[in-house]
Amino acid sequence: MKKLWIIIALLAIVLTGCTAQEEEVVETKQITVLTSPDYPPYESIGVDGTYVGFDIELMEAIADIMGAEVVWKEQSFDGIIAGLQAGQGDMAISGMNVDAERLKSVDFSDIYKAGESLYTAVVLKDKGYATVEDLSGLKIGVQTGTVQENAMKTIAEKYGFTVESRATFLTIIEDIKLGRLDALVIDYENAISYEEVNPELTTFKITDEALDGDGGTAIAFPKGSEWVAEVNAALAQMKEDGSLAALDSKWFGE
Repeated sequence: MKKLWIIIALLAIVLTGCTAQEEEVVETKQITVLTSPDYPPYESIGVDGTYVGFDIELMEAIADIMGAEVVWKEQSFDGIIAGLQAGQGDMAISGMNVDAERLKSVDFSDIYKAGESLYTAVVLKDKGYATVEDLSGLKIGVQTGTVQENAMKTIAEKYGFTVESRATFLTIIEDIKLGRLDALVIDYENAISYEEVNPELTTFKITDEALDGDGGTAIAFPKGSEWVAEVNAALAQMKEDGSLAALDSKWFGE
């Protein structure tokens, strides 16, 4: 009988320990992140169907630091801000530049990448276009909702070109090859990315005093989001330990 009570006591201790361990398990928090995966090398869809790119790896690294899991949600670029306002995501990372107009609708994290040039034209190499003056009389393609869309409309009359908007950059590239459009205007790094995989294309930078400078690239949030401070803390850690610089070098070179 004494042995039986000893066994029961031991079982009680073991079960109590298991219960304590179960109580210590912390459920991983999830963050829903909107992205438009048509903007290499920031974000695109890889050959295996998964998201790849600088922004994708950056967001996953930030989530790891915060002890969170990313739930990706695809969204057209021109619908990202509206999606955040409608509560469809906790944040968005999609090569989005900070500007005064967007700040009226969303909050931004600290800048995680300063761009080289917001306005770079992608054109067919055999056309010989090399300056913004060469675009006179031509059709310029821009992605809907981008800073390039507003900027090109601002200077269109001055240089005599027309501006047509499309949902994706890939559509614009295809329209250039088919002769429906003459140029794509995009930021420098992405322009180079498209040039590298399309040997018939070349690029040149567009400069004009009316064009705004680059406000830098950041993560967008719904207004008043509690996630901003935590994401900024993770970004600060990555800047300090060199992991952000290493990621930048991996995707954009030295």
